[in-house]
Amino acid sequence: MMSPRYATSPLRLLIVDGQRLVAHALESLLRERVAVSAIAVATDWEQAAEVAAQLRPNVVLVDPFLPEAIRFQSIRNFAAAHPDARLVFLDGLFRPVILRVAIALDACGYWSKQASVEQIAEALPMAAAGIWTACPDAAGYVGRVRGRIRFRRPPEMSLLTHREIEVLSLLAQGLSVKESAVRLRISPNTIDNHKSRLMKKLGLHRLSEVVLWATREGLG
Repeated sequence: MMSPRYATSPLRLLIVDGQRLVAHALESLLRERVAVSAIAVATDWEQAAEVAAQLRPNVVLVDPFLPEAIRFQSIRNFAAAHPDARLVFLDGLFRPVILRVAIALDACGYWSKQASVEQIAEALPMAAAGIWTACPDAAGYVGRVRGRIRFRRPPEMSLLTHREIEVLSLLAQGLSVKESAVRLRISPNTIDNHKSRLMKKLGLHRLSEVVLWATREGLG
């Protein structure tokens, strides 16, 4: 249960998750663990807007990957329309690029669905109080500057040169060595050299690992 020092008035909680079964399971589980005056579920952004107009939530637990034409635009629109609602992201997997979006939107939390119900239940009242919480995987990507939460690159990124980051980004986007060379106006051999050096610095051995690493860091 929630520590008394984080106790707030009962939450008005909105759960936004495109998987109906997951959304209603969260509703049931959290209702038993968090003091709520009202709790509601939405499975798309249109429904979320309608429910929020009535509920006036102070905390919104949101799956960032609901289907939409422009990724994250609906979250931005919702945040702008409900500035008093604290957002807590609940991602399917830990993804630094989504963590960065959460921080940019002044969310009060970022968790993956690998977290326990108890962890999420504790995070929600803290979010209502304006206190940032996140899953352990996020620790190396989050810092504070003048009291504000900021996203920071992992230490490995500082090992790479600007050109190596460019090459890494192009490879993560699916470009071949030859296509990357055309894009950067350098020779394929030079691209290969950059690729070999960056893989050595990152401790990676296959191109698939490079693509996965770069995508996790938002370079894809």
